[in-house]
Amino acid sequence: MLKDKTEIFINFWKPLIEKEMMLHVDSLDGVSVLKDAVSYALFSGGKRVRPLFYLAVFESIAPKNKGLKSDASAHGILSIACSFEFFHAFTLIQDDLPCMDNDVLRRGKPSLWKKFGESTALLASNVLLGMSYKSGTGNSFPFSEMLMPDSVIGGQALDLGLERGITQERINYMKTAHFFEKIARAAEFEARMIWGTDAFDENRFEHLFKFAGRFGAYFQYRDDYFDFQDNLKKNQSKIKMEAAMAVQKDLLRKMDLEDSVLGGFASWLIDKE
Repeated sequence: MLKDKTEIFINFWKPLIEKEMMLHVDSLDGVSVLKDAVSYALFSGGKRVRPLFYLAVFESIAPKNKGLKSDASAHGILSIACSFEFFHAFTLIQDDLPCMDNDVLRRGKPSLWKKFGESTALLASNVLLGMSYKSGTGNSFPFSEMLMPDSVIGGQALDLGLERGITQERINYMKTAHFFEKIARAAEFEARMIWGTDAFDENRFEHLFKFAGRFGAYFQYRDDYFDFQDNLKKNQSKIKMEAAMAVQKDLLRKMDLEDSVLGGFASWLIDKE
C-alpha cells in the first residue's frame, strides 16, 4: 500500500534527521545560552515535514536504480534537508515574538521568547538562519529568495496586516505554499547536480513545482482544520484540503509518480496531528 510505503520511508529517515540536526547543534560554539535556545526551539516537538518533503522529492525524482540509499552523497543530502527545518524554526521564533503574533505557547510549551526572553529569542532566530545557509552546503538560493518581500517574509508582513485588501489565500501561499515550492526546486537542483541534466525527462517534471505548491496549500488547510473550532470553518478547510489533494493526485499522475513515496506523502500526513 502506498501509504505504508511512505510510512516506512519516513520512519527510516526521521530519526536520521533528528540525529543530523543534533550534530549541527552540538557543533555550535560561542555563547552557550544561544546554543541552549536553538536546541529548545528545534527539539520541542515538530513533525519535520519540510526536511521529509525534501527527501521525498529527491528520492521520487531520482533516476531508476538511484536514490538516497544508493547514492554516496546521502549525508550531504540529509544536511540540506535539515537546513529547511532550521529556516522553518527561524520563522516560527520570529512569528511568536510580542512585536509579531505575541504567542506565548508553541506546540503546547512556552514559546522561545517566553522561555528565554525576547532578546535571546531574536538572536537565536538569527543563529538558525545562519545554520540554514551553512547546512545548505552551498545550495543557498531558496533561503535568499524566501527572505524577500514576495515570499515567506512578505507573507508574515501581510499576516500582520501591514497591507490591506490581501486575501488569506495569498497570505497562505506566500507563507507556506511558496516554502514547499522552494524545497522542491532545491531537491531538483541537487538531483541534477549529482546525476546530470541528461538523466531527467524535462516534460515529466514540469508539474513538480505546482505539485509542491498544492501540497503546501493542502498543508495549510490541514492546519486550519485542526485549529478552527467553528464547524463551518472546519468544513470549509476540509473541502479545500480535498480539492488540493485532487490536484496533487492529477499532477502526480502526469509525472508518473503516483507510486512514489511522494505520492503517499499527503495521505500519510492526514493522520499526523
